[in-house]
Amino acid sequence: MIAAAPELVVTPMAQQVPLHSILTLHCEATGNPPPTILWLFNDSLASGHMNRNAHTYLVECLQIAAEGRREIDRETNTLQILNTMVSEDSGLYTCLAWNQVGTDQHTVAVQVVDVRGEPSPSAIT
Repeated sequence: MIAAAPELVVTPMAQQVPLHSILTLHCEATGNPPPTILWLFNDSLASGHMNRNAHTYLVECLQIAAEGRREIDRETNTLQILNTMVSEDSGLYTCLAWNQVGTDQHTVAVQVVDVRGEPSPSAIT
């Protein structure tokens, strides 16, 4: 078989999610050999150099940073964040596909918003 660099075929869209909800981001890629999908949050790994330890490092960064609220499903290449928090979870999420031939990546902005519906001070008479 001919080797081929990864190419992302399904990428997440930028989105706003309510405070204390569940955020789900999904990513798919093709390539030969089949690529590994990694998730970065606000560039948690210095750019560029992927090696065998990068996968472990990225998963640990995401899990440690979120105190166990982030889950990565390796079967579906889905990142799920439980109980979204405004400051901790708003930011840039990057889906990175890599194999021995190359990489492809897609970054989306996620904003967690407080939708309690409290009136603004100017609306109070």
